Amino acid sequence: MILGIFSVGSVFFIGFVAGLVSVFIPRMMLLLSVDSEIAPERYVSVFNADFVWLGVLFAVAIGIICAILEFGGTQEPRAIFMTALGIPALLSGVLNTTSTANKLQQAEQDKVAVLRAVGEQAGIPHERVRDFEPITTAPGQSRSGADQRLSFVTPAYAESQLPATVQQRSFDPGIQIQRPRYVLMLKRVGSQEEALRVAKDLQKDVPTAQAVRTDDGYIVVDSTNARSESTALLDAIQLKKRNLTPSLLQVPR
Repeated sequence: MILGIFSVGSVFFIGFVAGLVSVFIPRMMLLLSVDSEIAPERYVSVFNADFVWLGVLFAVAIGIICAILEFGGTQEPRAIFMTALGIPALLSGVLNTTSTANKLQQAEQDKVAVLRAVGEQAGIPHERVRDFEPITTAPGQSRSGADQRLSFVTPAYAESQLPATVQQRSFDPGIQIQRPRYVLMLKRVGSQEEALRVAKDLQKDVPTAQAVRTDDGYIVVDSTNARSESTALLDAIQLKKRNLTPSLLQVPR
């Protein structure tokens, strides 16, 4: 009787340890892999109290399941441990990935909400087009003369990223964030000729101004260089100081 209780207790303990390992080891590895924080305070808590208690209860449940399944068995402790480690590791990995994706999604939504609030306060509207094609002024020419001269030079009125043609995509199998890309629409016009004329006039203040054909008509944008919403919003605020009325235009990727 005592030997049977000891055997069950041993199996429970092995399953309990396997459950703890499957839950806490991934978080410990996360602490070893993240970069040091720039801010003096810690904003991300990896081992919070709720997670610790849930991890312990999860390990207890795994221990009980192992004790039931291996009751009366003769397997070695190593075999029991590996068996107990398999399913919990899979489940905890799925839960950790889901939790990370949810937290990342929430952080992105909060960021977008802040940017939209700042845009509304600054009076900068948002629009979207499905087709985005720069108007050529000569056969085989895809950009205006000013945009060609400055295609590899950042605009003087605000910081911006380099054109996408000089950005090389690196292999990244991890969770990726697909952020929309924006340009600034400076004016909406009725014809291609008017778009080219307005773009030429605006190049006095915005050297990279460009006439563009969209599915919603002809417009003039500050540049064909699409960038993130935060960068585009900062550029728009700078342009408003020049008595222009830009709006954020989401373009196809």
